[in-house]
Amino acid sequence: MWGGQLSGTLAADARWHAALRFYPKNDNWTIRAAATYQHKPFQDVDDRYEIGFSARDGRDSSAYIIKAGWLTNLNSLGYTAFSADYSFGSDARLAGDEAESIGIFVQQKWDAIGLDLYGGLRRYDVDRPDIALKPMNVLALGAMYTFLSSCLSSPSKL
Repeated sequence: MWGGQLSGTLAADARWHAALRFYPKNDNWTIRAAATYQHKPFQDVDDRYEIGFSARDGRDSSAYIIKAGWLTNLNSLGYTAFSADYSFGSDARLAGDEAESIGIFVQQKWDAIGLDLYGGLRRYDVDRPDIALKPMNVLALGAMYTFLSSCLSSPSKL
């Protein structure tokens, strides 16, 4: 069996994104491949490309993710991004298992020093037929430093 999907999004300021997914399957293997392109994903980045590939045994698992986000200028530091997502999957590790996740996140860009601060909450709930697992709540906090970010906005600093 062969399958595929082409999807995309449009956003303000001439930003857009496209994704191509390919998923052939036979009795022994399930293969997933994807390629994505983002046009102007960030203020100082014009293009972003991603590719991915995976293969696994023929177990018939299923999953979906629903995600929504909002990008705005709440302050003079840089863009602020908010997101929320929900995911559900079944038969991923064992026949009869189910997993569910819900998360909310925020990311603040600090353009002047090339720093992104982020934080979020996620709840995982997994039901497996072989063991009893309790739900898990995760708090994620962190920072990402972008090398040369100040140079990219001012080429004379290179």
